[in-house]
Amino acid sequence: MGKKLSRYMDQDYFKKYEPFWDEWRITRLIGTGNYSLVFEIERSDYWGSYKAALRAVTISPQSLGAINGVKLSTTVIRAW
Repeated sequence: MGKKLSRYMDQDYFKKYEPFWDEWRITRLIGTGNYSLVFEIERSDYWGSYKAALRAVTISPQSLGAINGVKLSTTVIRAW
């Protein structure tokens, strides 16, 4: 990563919130952008192991006012 990202843009920061959705864990960093990181995440059960991508987007405290009233949504993770 060329430029220094905020302290919230670090894999260790996000790993402390595992497991996501009660069963998903970060396996590796697969991409970066100006405001986000993309992680490969994985879960396992009796039928197999499943992988997906998780995009973590940071919103600075200064930007919170700009998004006030915007409906935020989450994408459902599906096994492919």
